[in-house]
Amino acid sequence: MKKSVVVDAISYLLVLLFTYTGVTKLWDQHAFMVQLRQHPLLHDHVAYFVPTIPAIEVLIVFCLLIPRFRRKALVASAVLMGIFTIYVAYMVIRYPRVDLPCSCGGVMRLMSWPQHLVFNACFTVMAIIAVVMDRSNRQEFTGSKIQMV
Repeated sequence: MKKSVVVDAISYLLVLLFTYTGVTKLWDQHAFMVQLRQHPLLHDHVAYFVPTIPAIEVLIVFCLLIPRFRRKALVASAVLMGIFTIYVAYMVIRYPRVDLPCSCGGVMRLMSWPQHLVFNACFTVMAIIAVVMDRSNRQEFTGSKIQMV
């Protein structure tokens, strides 16, 4: 029972995060586009990233809220947050003195890149924990169900 509470809590935190960032990016796509154009690795692919990233974030939110799709959404959350974390780590290491804008939107724009790295790493770890706990929770449920038969 405790595992399901932890998985639910992490899922709802991910819902809040991706709703906030996804909606903020969709709401002000122009600002998102301008910010991405300033990033050395992304500026050539802005036309692809501007619609895709917020769409993926919003899709993950809907899937996290539907029990049937939650497991896949938790895996997608872990992968997406892992990609974001690797990107931010690369930026912190490769461009330590460059003050690039964060393209996450809203209040998260106020974080420094090192702060953002810690924030993303925490959410990545939480998503991975939720995936692992959800898997073990399902195995325990399945195992106890088999024993009852």
